Amino acid sequence: MLAQALETQAVALARMGRFQSALGILKRSAHIAETAGDAQLSGKIFLTILEEVKSFLSPGEITEIYKEADDRLPPELDAETVSRLRACARLSIGNAAPANLETPIPGSFEQEVHKRESDLISAALGQAGGSVTRAARLLGLTHQGLCYIINHRHKDLLGARAPIRVRRKSIIKKR
Repeated sequence: MLAQALETQAVALARMGRFQSALGILKRSAHIAETAGDAQLSGKIFLTILEEVKSFLSPGEITEIYKEADDRLPPELDAETVSRLRACARLSIGNAAPANLETPIPGSFEQEVHKRESDLISAALGQAGGSVTRAARLLGLTHQGLCYIINHRHKDLLGARAPIRVRRKSIIKKR
């Protein structure tokens, strides 16, 4: 019962764009279901992870979560679960990188994180039409936090933001 309630909460979070929170809650929900002895529910929750949070996952994570779901589901499944499992299998196969084409990551960890952060901020600014406030909301940051990141770590993105609009001052004098 608790696992299903957590699953419902996580689906709502995922649909609001809070993928990281949703992923954590879904994984915890699957663990609770398995601890309670309901491996089938645990497997279905792993399918929910793939259905709701797939845009937040790397290809390797998608494959791993699919394997977790497949391991937990029994051989005899209802038609709906079989359909969900097949759709997730197609997702897993479509995102899997061929093993022989894997290349080492060029650069250090810090450089790769910096590049990924820059890509995410750039995409958010593009989606928000250059508005730092809207981009910050998309990224789950405060306006001031995103401004600090752009001004100090990603000065190359200053041109992607919309011009700063200075707010008018009140004409009413305070005593």
